Amino acid sequence: FISFPFLSIPLLSFRFLSFHFVSFPFLSFPFHLSFPCQALFCLRTPGEEDLPERTLQFVAFFLGGAEAAKSDFVARMSHEIRTPLNGVLGMTELLSETDMSNGQADLLNTIRTSGDSLLAVVNDILDFSKIGSGHMSLRSETVDLTGLVDSTAQAFAAQSSKSGLELVTRSASDVPPRIVGDAIRLKQVLTNLVGNALKFTDDGFVQISTQLGQSESGEALLQFDIEDSGCGIPTEKIVSLFDEFTQVDVSHSRAHEGTGLGLAISRGFVDLMGGKIWARSEEGIGSVFSFAIPLLRARDEMLETEVVKPDLEGRQVYIALKSGVAATALSERLVDWNADVVMVAEGTDLEKFEMQTKGGKAPIIVIDQSVMQTYHQELRDWRRRWEHDPRAQVIAFADLGSAVARDGSVEKLADRVVLKPISMKQLAEIVDWPNEKTDALKQPELQPDETQSTEARVLLVDDNATNRKIVELMLKRQGVSYKTATNGQEAVALFLEYQPDIVLMDVSMPVMNGYEATQAIRVIEHTKGGQACRIIGLTAHSSPEDRKACLNVGMDDHIAKPVKLAVLRSLVG
Repeated sequence: FISFPFLSIPLLSFRFLSFHFVSFPFLSFPFHLSFPCQALFCLRTPGEEDLPERTLQFVAFFLGGAEAAKSDFVARMSHEIRTPLNGVLGMTELLSETDMSNGQADLLNTIRTSGDSLLAVVNDILDFSKIGSGHMSLRSETVDLTGLVDSTAQAFAAQSSKSGLELVTRSASDVPPRIVGDAIRLKQVLTNLVGNALKFTDDGFVQISTQLGQSESGEALLQFDIEDSGCGIPTEKIVSLFDEFTQVDVSHSRAHEGTGLGLAISRGFVDLMGGKIWARSEEGIGSVFSFAIPLLRARDEMLETEVVKPDLEGRQVYIALKSGVAATALSERLVDWNADVVMVAEGTDLEKFEMQTKGGKAPIIVIDQSVMQTYHQELRDWRRRWEHDPRAQVIAFADLGSAVARDGSVEKLADRVVLKPISMKQLAEIVDWPNEKTDALKQPELQPDETQSTEARVLLVDDNATNRKIVELMLKRQGVSYKTATNGQEAVALFLEYQPDIVLMDVSMPVMNGYEATQAIRVIEHTKGGQACRIIGLTAHSSPEDRKACLNVGMDDHIAKPVKLAVLRSLVG
């Protein structure tokens, strides 16, 4: 018998080909499973000390087949999602190369950063299937920490604007701008935590902070804190927050939907990084979710670009922001850049802006766009006084909703209107240099790049029309001669006729895939002799396995979709 708290079921056990089978003679109660599952009962007959070896082999075979089926399903699903997403990101990059206003560029950047985040999540779905088997691996690469935090915040610009929340980034002055780690998984943890904070905050702010810390053993740590002014979490719920399928409110009337997996996934990534994650909260006040990972500083030779840090010595910056949290974070950054910061409380008379600056250097006003109309006349007078010096600026901070609903009268008072949350790189460029006005709107137009031309002939092979269109537009901009094929069989036939210098070969195609087409082309080249063309594989993502598969069939290299314009330039230039 097998016993449950509410019934007992007699079992019949018999052998067939050395396997144990179990049958249930009757099942006298209805039941319902709300989630897909697999079950295998392994029983031991009386007198047997251990399960027979063949039974264990059967168990291993059963579980291995289930794991393989799951991995195959996840791989196929990921491919189907990536294909249209690659089209969105590719067209976005092409559009970013056209002439547009600063406001349009900011909106487009939000689309790009959100799309990049989604693509990273889709790619990581494949990795999630490896967690149970312990095959999840971490990348070790140079990470632009400042840019990573800023791009994470900017991806939530629309959500924070719609909710009327202030989304702020804040970094201690001793936090290095570059570290060594896994950028994709680090960003996924931040994305999960920031998304949760925004979801459960109705009024106030969400702040992403970075600071240095130290473990009990003296190891240097990099700590992230995501603080919100939301509803808070009951103390008894905090201990189970990072468990799978756990939600604070599980009632049918709960206000927020979700799977309850985000925090568990975040914990898994942080554990892989050798760190720890925790939370503290007070109901009605807000919550702080924190995680700390070992700090690995990037060496100087690993830095691709120099970190921009403007010197504002002797310049006064007046901060007139409605949010005290945002004003404090901005003030700390500007002070680190040697600026003389003057905080202007909401409702303060702007005669304070008439103060003389140290050394006569041009001042800067940073003000919320939403309050500029209140000080319309004062700002006009201030601009007249400083019109001889282009370094004197009025910088208006606007949320995404304000940027879409343009207010021309307000924009004329500002030298620059920037979307919140503003990145540190963008802030450095704005305060350190004069800027053009942003109210001129230009019609975006894709023009050939006359300075770029090449004699290289390219054969583009891809079965997806959107992917082909993206690369075609990029090749046109470079003045490159090209032809296209929709599968490997067409590519081989066109190769004989066109004799390309470069072949951009998709891997997954009907009729004949990219691997088979590459092998056929290499056979043709070997038979005819002469110079071999370069074949570049177009793969779903840039894992070592993808690269190895491409090289094994005779390709010269591979690039991950969506194809980047800069990468294509380097290939055909």
